[in-house]
Amino acid sequence: MRIKIKFTKNTESILVDKNYELAVSYFHKCIGHNNDLHNVPSNYCLSPLMGGKLINGFINYENGGFIILSGDDMIINKLMNGVMNNKELGYGMFFDRIEDKGTTYHDGWNNFATLSPILLSKSVDNKRRKFFTLDNEEEYIENLTERTKKKLLKIDSNLDLRNFKIEIPKTNSSHKVKKIMIHNVSNRANQHHLNIYCNSKVAEILSNVGIGQST
Repeated sequence: MRIKIKFTKNTESILVDKNYELAVSYFHKCIGHNNDLHNVPSNYCLSPLMGGKLINGFINYENGGFIILSGDDMIINKLMNGVMNNKELGYGMFFDRIEDKGTTYHDGWNNFATLSPILLSKSVDNKRRKFFTLDNEEEYIENLTERTKKKLLKIDSNLDLRNFKIEIPKTNSSHKVKKIMIHNVSNRANQHHLNIYCNSKVAEILSNVGIGQST
């Protein structure tokens, strides 16, 4: 399931690098800060605070902003219940309403856009972490495919992943490696579209739980 959480316009200036931090902070405030979703593979996907315009290093949400959340019924219900008791987002912005976003999925190629950058890494020799980015696209896709298949089979070990394939469209010029802050540490993550070959059931699960790692 995918929902759009809408907010009123801001009355205070918001720095450009605060839009994702605001979304994550509000999400955990709504579902409870002492939840078991921190820093683990996540069965949901959360966008930054969207809908604003960049002006001189600040984001202005003159017409209000919104966050997109996709996840299973448990996550959505927790969020919706928590919103009623946490209507203030910050910077003068308040919860406005929730809209359902229906999506159609196909057997074959399905197109996805990453609303928040994908941080892809793995442990090497139990000593350090290796990060994969679009700078080495072949290696990046190989590891993203491996991790995505493991995540899907953990959700449902009976899923048909024959011929499962991930490609990055060559025609989109907006793809980039960008820096994101996690626990006050700068990380290199990947913003891009994805073409994924799978059946409609797998496509719906990916849309709901996302390809991201954690928040």
